[in-house]
Order: sequence, then C-alpha cells, then structure tokens
Amino acid sequence: MNKTKLFLLAILLLASFSMEAQKRARQEDLPVFSDEQRKQSIVYADGLRAFYSDNFTQAEKDFREVISKNPKNDAAFYMLSKIRSTQKDYDGAAYYLEEARKIDKSNEWYLIEMATVQDHLRDYKQSAKLWEEAAKLKPENEYYLIALAESYIQQEKYSDAIKTYDRLENLIGHHDELAEIKKSIFLFQNDIKNAVNEYEKLIAKYPEELKYYVEIAKIYMINNLPDKAYPYLQTALDKDKNNASVNLALSDYYERKGKKEEAYKALLTAFKDPNLPIANKMTEMHAYFNEAFKSKDEKAMKKTRQLADALTEAHPDAIEGWKIVAATQFLKENYTDARITFEKILSLDNTDYTVWADYLYVLMQSKEYQTIVNNAEELSELFPTHAEVLYNVGYAYLQLKQSDKAIDYLNQASMFAFDQHLSAAISASLGDAYLLSGNKSEAVKYWKQAQRKGINTPEIKDKIQKNE
Repeated sequence: MNKTKLFLLAILLLASFSMEAQKRARQEDLPVFSDEQRKQSIVYADGLRAFYSDNFTQAEKDFREVISKNPKNDAAFYMLSKIRSTQKDYDGAAYYLEEARKIDKSNEWYLIEMATVQDHLRDYKQSAKLWEEAAKLKPENEYYLIALAESYIQQEKYSDAIKTYDRLENLIGHHDELAEIKKSIFLFQNDIKNAVNEYEKLIAKYPEELKYYVEIAKIYMINNLPDKAYPYLQTALDKDKNNASVNLALSDYYERKGKKEEAYKALLTAFKDPNLPIANKMTEMHAYFNEAFKSKDEKAMKKTRQLADALTEAHPDAIEGWKIVAATQFLKENYTDARITFEKILSLDNTDYTVWADYLYVLMQSKEYQTIVNNAEELSELFPTHAEVLYNVGYAYLQLKQSDKAIDYLNQASMFAFDQHLSAAISASLGDAYLLSGNKSEAVKYWKQAQRKGINTPEIKDKIQKNE
C-alpha cells in the first residue's frame, strides 16, 4: 500500500514538474517587446488607420516615424509605397517597394505590388520578369499568368504571350475566353491555321456547340476565304437548320458570294429566333432599311418590313423593331398605321425624343390636334426646352381655337428656337393666336416679326393690312 502511494506521488510530482517545464518553455518562446517596439507598433497602427481613412499626409508621417526608429521595418516601407501608388506616383512607389524587398526578399506581396507598379510605369520588360517570378513561385495562380501574358503583349512578344496562355490552358483548361484571346493574337500575326485550331479544340471537346463552327466560319470569311467557311456552316446547319447564329453567318457567306436571295432567306430565319440578341441583328436591319430609304424600291421596302416584323415577333418588348416598322409606314405616308405603331413604341419607352418628333409629325399631317393636346402635359415634362415640340403643341391648341393655351406654348417655344425657319413659324402662329384672342395689335406685331424672319407670303401681308 505504501509502495502504491509512493508510486502515485511520483507520478503527480512528474506531472507537476512537466507542467511547470511546459509553462516555462511557453514563456521563454514568447517574444519580448521593448517599450520602444510597443511605441512603434502603436504608431504603425495609427498610420494604417490614417491610410484607410484617406488621410495620406498623416499616414506618411506615421510610417516615416516608424522607419526613423527602425530602418529595417519593411512593412512601413510597403505602406509608404501604397500611399505613393494611391497618389499615382509610381516612381515613388517603386522606390519604397525596392527598400521593402531589400529587407524581405521572400515576401510574395511585395513582389506582386512591384510587378503591378512596373505595369503602371509601362516598364513591361521589368514587369514581365517579376510576373514570371511570381508565376514560378505560385504556379497554380492563374492571375499571375494572365498578367505575365499581358506584359508580353505590351512588348509585342506575341509568341511568348501564346506560350504563357498555353501554360494557363494547362492549368484551367481550354475555354471560350482563352480561345478568343489566342485567336486574336494569331490573327494579328496572320496565322489563320492556329486561330482556327483554337476552335477546333473546342469542337473536339463540345461537338454539339454550334457557336464554335460559326467562329471558324467567321475567321475564314474575314480573311476572304468563304469557301473554307461553308463546310463548317453546313455541318452546323445539319445539326440545327434554324439556329440564328448559324443563319446569320450563312447570310454573310451568301452576300460574299453574291447570292442576294439566299442571303436574305438566311437572315430572315435568323431574325425569327428570339434567342439571338436583337443587338446582333440591328446592323443587318439598318443596312436593309438604308437601302430601301435610298432606292425607294418597293421590293427593298417589302424585305425591310418583313425583317422588321420578324424582329417585333421575336422581341415584342424591344422598341428597335417597332421603330423600323414605323419608319417604313412613315416613308410610305401611311400615317394611320404609323400613328398606331408610334403609340406602341411610346407605351414601351416614352423618353425617346426622335420617336415623339416623328409621332407629332404624323399627328400634324393627319390633323389629329386633339391627340397632340392630350399629350401636352407629358411633352412639357419630358421636353421643356425643345422648341419644335412646344411649337407643335401650341399650333395644335391654335387649331382647336384655344388661344390662351396656344399663346402660352408658342411663347415658350420662341424662347428656345434658334432655327430661323422655326422661329418665323412660331411668330406667324403667335400672330394668329393673338388675333383669335382679339388682340389685333399683338397679332400684327408678330406677323411683322415673321416677315422679318423670312415669311413674307401674300397671305401674311393680307393679314397685316386687314388688322393694322
């Protein structure tokens, strides 16, 4: 029993000694800070607070104080470089970073910051060395490779850039953005074969993605090799004959081959697909409309209208198609239908001045004066300084025999009218409005003003003579 007690006591003593030894060891491992070091830490913390509060003057003062006490404080040098970079003083930033790197050559962040600063200084030869160093240090970091490739491009070292993108491809795999970048570089070097190969790799990986066939076709067509483009378009058509992107590229192919009707049919098919963004269709749409506008050819107008109708069916909530529809009606002087279409457009977007201007013209031609005054308040809010809009409203009130309203809007219009012809028309209408109100002297005054501005018709002369 006594032996047992002694044994237990020995264990307790050993445990006690072990705990005490560990305690001493932990205390011995802790760094010992002097009062001066603690003061420097406080000043450094103050500098950080000032920096992130955009108080760069105080921040620089604090970090310089730290360095004056401890010239080996690399973190303070680094923060001074950050201040310089924020102020776009990249030469100063490079100086302080170099000082920080002399003290701590292994710090990755100093390296990255220096590479970034060299990019800002456009010293791409130096930045490429630094980004390469970073990429070797962290080969799994894709950002470093992207930055390195950009440095090579800035130096016009395109082969080195391609090799760097190849390294990136090995890291993250081949995808659309990388193919697009490499394609652009290859085409800049007039290397069509390798540009095409970027999308051949994607086709091998994703054979059902039709956009890659289209991209190859585009490469060949922009390099005046349409016959090489066609097999890729045909393969894509075999997979989906109604695909918008394929038909859009096919339309371009037929245009290049001089086959106008085939080009139009393919384009119409593309326009009917709501999955192709309307922005991708508008260049072709405007080309057809401009041709119809210049030629006034009935067939060209019909094709333009068919394309516009296809746009409105595919994108009923977009105003672009409706504007073309309205324009074709406008050109054919079909004002009744044009009015309905313009009202449809304004129900979707009532802020487009050109739409309102054309709509008001249609209403004026149709003598729909009541409709104009029904929109008077909205027009005044939207276009308070547009003389022509205000004139149209004033003229409509005049035709409805509401002289006070007419005078009000016409006077507003006169304040913003800088075109001589419009200014003369406003003066003539003011004369009519004042006559309607019974104020002959003011009427004559404005008719004479209209004469001086260029309206000197027998009609206005007669008005003056009768009312003077």
